[in-house]
Amino acid sequence: MAVKGDTIIGVGKLEDLTSFIGENTKKVNLRKRTLVPGFYDAHSHYSLSAVLATQGFELFSAPFGNVTSIADIIANVKKYITDNNIPPGSNVYGSGYD
Repeated sequence: MAVKGDTIIGVGKLEDLTSFIGENTKKVNLRKRTLVPGFYDAHSHYSLSAVLATQGFELFSAPFGNVTSIADIIANVKKYITDNNIPPGSNVYGSGYD
């Protein structure tokens, strides 16, 4: 894979990418490991499944909830923990975040 800045500019076998190699090129041997792109998953059902399987709480933004910031999420989590006497170190599950 050839990357310039934060853009993938070529993929293929090493011999297919030699035209992208320059004086300042950093080459990385993955040693047969897999390279996957990082991504932000804005639509996940994993947490919803956890809520359905256990007791959880919602973190919906307006008009369905009260979350408008990260501070609101933190406040909702703290309130849930306090209101439900959740022991320190326990897992809690929230859903509906955007």
